[in-house]
Amino acid sequence: MYNADDDKVMNFRNILIKEQNIEMIFVRPYDEVQNTWFYGFMNCPKPHGYDAGMALAPYLEMAEEFEYIDGRPGKLDRDAIQQGLWSMEELWGDKDPRFHASIFTNETPWKGGKVDWHWGLIDPNGVLLETDQDAFGGIPALGNQRSGSSGISYGSGFGVLKMLNDASEVNFTERDGIDCPIFRYGEILLNLAEASYELGNNDEALEAVNQIRDRAGIALLTSVDREAIRHERKVELAFEGHRYWDVRRWRIAVDKLSTPGSRLRYILDYETGKYKLIIYPDYDGPNTPPVFHERNYYFPVTLKRTGQNPNLVENPGYN
Repeated sequence: MYNADDDKVMNFRNILIKEQNIEMIFVRPYDEVQNTWFYGFMNCPKPHGYDAGMALAPYLEMAEEFEYIDGRPGKLDRDAIQQGLWSMEELWGDKDPRFHASIFTNETPWKGGKVDWHWGLIDPNGVLLETDQDAFGGIPALGNQRSGSSGISYGSGFGVLKMLNDASEVNFTERDGIDCPIFRYGEILLNLAEASYELGNNDEALEAVNQIRDRAGIALLTSVDREAIRHERKVELAFEGHRYWDVRRWRIAVDKLSTPGSRLRYILDYETGKYKLIIYPDYDGPNTPPVFHERNYYFPVTLKRTGQNPNLVENPGYN
């Protein structure tokens, strides 16, 4: 496994950034001149060449999937965190290093600075300032990570950092030369863990999962079950194109992909430099709820094909 950096956050980031490292088995190669792609340009934070960026917006629920270093579940006490004020260190400081390597959020380091995702400013009199024209003490009421073409939108409060190289010029050029991972050794261990568990070899499954967790820098497990293996796969391979296909093959996509997600709003308190947090539980809204239909486990055979061959039967849900 790739384990060249003492800093666990940078070690995990570098798996996806340093080309031809020992972890990579099969990649789609890119370069910054002739064979480029737009992944980094679309997902990096502002300042941005098109005043855009942060194209992908993970839910708060995805952030909560990452455990704490000591192995505690990552689920937040949502009532508690919406009381009082919080620093980012208090909120996220002891999270799984893979969280900090995979997800942008407020004050995430980027290009020698920090992502400024605050949406609102509380002045010393306790007044909430939240328009473009508002500021206090030289601090604007709104951070610079607004998205969308109209109104105020700060997305989910999260973006995808994985596979982004802040040493590149990705913010201002559409040319991104980082290779796209297709198959890496971390996935082999997770495949081994899943197969071993389903065959009844729990010890081998546990060893494979703990190799992943040890490299990540979080507490090792003492036992393993199906849900623990699936959880480890979700956080280790996050944003690498596996999750959709995993939940389909496990036949849990109807449940997992049809659940509304939440966004997190950071409101800066001028006097303390900490943040008031507000959780909006339905980020997608009532008009565009996420949904995975039962029929989507299969593709349609289509009327044309069943008409040509009477022995063919249309898949369920497409009649």
